[in-house]
Amino acid sequence: MKTTLLICLFCSAFILRAQEKYSEIHTGSKYTLDEIHAAVQKANWCGYYHESINFQLKFDDGALVQLKNKAQVLSDGIQEDMNCFQNESTTSNNVYVISPQGWLLVPKKSQAFKSSKSN
Repeated sequence: MKTTLLICLFCSAFILRAQEKYSEIHTGSKYTLDEIHAAVQKANWCGYYHESINFQLKFDDGALVQLKNKAQVLSDGIQEDMNCFQNESTTSNNVYVISPQGWLLVPKKSQAFKSSKSN
């Protein structure tokens, strides 16, 4: 009975690991590994997965995440539409932050506009 339970736990841990959307996480100074993991898992990365290279995400605290490439995603059984894979970009130009609710956000750059009316 204990052996069966241990085998089931091992298999479920392996399956959960295979369902991860990233291949590597390097933490920075602000977010924990668990916070980054949860935020990346919640996000929809369709269009970001690269055909052959691990797509890199940069965070505001210096953390780096390597998304899985097409072969890794498909071999792990992650269900993705074939249109979710691209071969143009290998790194995101965005800098990601994690909200207090655990969502990934890309802060919008603000621009100041001068009024064209004179007083």
